[in-house]
Amino acid sequence: MSSNFEGLGLVVYEALALNTDVVTVDLKETIQYLEDNQAIIIPNSSEGIYDGLCKHVNNQYKKIEFDFEPFRENQNLSSTAFLNKI
Repeated sequence: MSSNFEGLGLVVYEALALNTDVVTVDLKETIQYLEDNQAIIIPNSSEGIYDGLCKHVNNQYKKIEFDFEPFRENQNLSSTAFLNKI
């Protein structure tokens, strides 16, 4: 589904965590952590959606796995800081 605004598009990262292919529109907040070929990033237009889905269906991109490790480290630091305040 196309969006004109979204904070962090969590559904994109949930799909990546499940190793699901992702086609997403080019929204800065959603794609800021993505590198090339971790998802198919398309213009937010009907043509962009069509082209992105065709690229996916025809296997015209080689997917690279998203690395969640830096986010896990940040989560652990945040959890530790929170517990230290209690």
